[in-house]
Amino acid sequence: MIEKREEENEEREKEEILTKLDVIGNGGWFLWKIFFLCTIPSIFNGLHLTSYIYLAEVPVHWCHVTELSESNWTDEQIRMISSPVGSNESSCEYYNWDYEMISKMNVSEALEEYGGENSNREKPELIPCSRYDYEKGLSSMVIDHDLVCERTALKSMIQVSLSLGKFTGAFLFGVLSDKYGRKLSFLLGCLIYVVSGPLVAFAGNYSMIVAGRIGLGAACSGIYNSAFVILSEIASKKKRAALGILYNMSYPLGQMIIPLIAFFFRDWRTLQLIISVPSILIFAFYWMLPESPRWLLLKNRKEEASLMIEKIYSNQVKNDDDKGRSDETGNETKDEAEDDKGKYWKNVCSTLNQLVQLLKYFELRSRLFIILTSWCICSLSYYALALNVDNFLTNRYVYGFVTGLVEIPSYVLPLPLLKFFGRRQTSIALFYLGDVVLLFVASVGRLCASAVFAVVILHTTELFPTLLRNTAIGCCSTAAHIGSMSAPLIVDILGAYAWFIPSTLCGIVTLLAGTMIFLLPETKNKPLPETVEDVVKAPKSDRIGFHQICPSDLRH
Repeated sequence: MIEKREEENEEREKEEILTKLDVIGNGGWFLWKIFFLCTIPSIFNGLHLTSYIYLAEVPVHWCHVTELSESNWTDEQIRMISSPVGSNESSCEYYNWDYEMISKMNVSEALEEYGGENSNREKPELIPCSRYDYEKGLSSMVIDHDLVCERTALKSMIQVSLSLGKFTGAFLFGVLSDKYGRKLSFLLGCLIYVVSGPLVAFAGNYSMIVAGRIGLGAACSGIYNSAFVILSEIASKKKRAALGILYNMSYPLGQMIIPLIAFFFRDWRTLQLIISVPSILIFAFYWMLPESPRWLLLKNRKEEASLMIEKIYSNQVKNDDDKGRSDETGNETKDEAEDDKGKYWKNVCSTLNQLVQLLKYFELRSRLFIILTSWCICSLSYYALALNVDNFLTNRYVYGFVTGLVEIPSYVLPLPLLKFFGRRQTSIALFYLGDVVLLFVASVGRLCASAVFAVVILHTTELFPTLLRNTAIGCCSTAAHIGSMSAPLIVDILGAYAWFIPSTLCGIVTLLAGTMIFLLPETKNKPLPETVEDVVKAPKSDRIGFHQICPSDLRH
């Protein structure tokens, strides 16, 4: 009897804390403080995401001919004789002339006999370049490490390595965040950021560049996912959608800033250092960010959560803020606190159990599969269009700025759609619209890809319970980075055959993703699930299935 009364008292205290948290999360200085503290660090993610198109710019290149270079021939003269594509385009092969003999000839006579339009000499076989020359006045990773022609895949790996870091970081930081807190995950991301950025700038070889980019990717995941979950778990469900969407504007802001910096700092090492050093400031954000109150409650750290909420609540809340709050928070107070005694092996087993829980039940397993696929396809389309500058005849600085600018309205677009149509319908509509325009207008397709990405992220946070939420987001981010790792390979390798292949492929796979979203339940205006039971024992209308294609509210 006494134990039951104690449990009731604890439950009542948790309800009071969550009720006050919901008031705080409904607006006011604290909520906006959290929003900006979470959003600003992610701008660095946008910087490093698209820095690739400036750090690894591919210059016009051609085969180095030692004999002619030592005879003081100009680059244009050498290419007129050796290159099969003339002096204005890149080449990976050159004619197998006797260049030793040609170097002893008068330049004008040699050009007339071997390279002139009226030359009657039969062209010899083409052979692959052993060394390359590049257009002057350009600094690039590609030049330093000869990442052209048969080594193009190594150039793509510079961006793949960033995605690989995000791939592993999303999973590891996701599990770490659920076990040891959102703030610790954020702090480790900051530490890796500060080390990895300068490592790339001062890299003496290709392997160091790849290692540094992997570190940057892992840091991006740690900072982005941890900050996003803190914001989502503090904001009320009334504000969660808008703030979750606006949070993603940090990426396009970074994408708009990087071409401006790159325009004035053309040396790739200087550029990398300039966008890396300011990340030291992110450490200050760690000290200002609070731990997620929901996570503290889940870990039976009720006193810490209570002290935090009481301090903020007493400074912010007005009497009229309390009106009508009980209806909104009544269903968000379910919680099963985990017995965490701090023992190492129990923590390890518990971490593995979180992964098992996601796969144990059909409902969670099915949700995870569809969301994983959606994240992967969103990421593939997003990155492929962002990196596709070399397949378009356009200024890369203008292209980079415009793609970031186009992305900003993509995060505003979902807000009215989410208000009237919910998560499912908005995702489906944007996937299908993106499918159509990707086949015809790449920039508009980028807008849709960005918009649906924001909606899918929000939908994911509302589909999984608190105990598994960050682990689920980590798994989804991991899937997304499979897409982002594929993007540079598709752009650099398949795009070399035809400029339209990357956008066409993206259009096909987005059609698949949009169709799969039909099976997911709608989560608009519904409380965040706190436990696994909240998901697996939910009413049929809130579970996955073909009945979602035509829900009951549309059939009547």
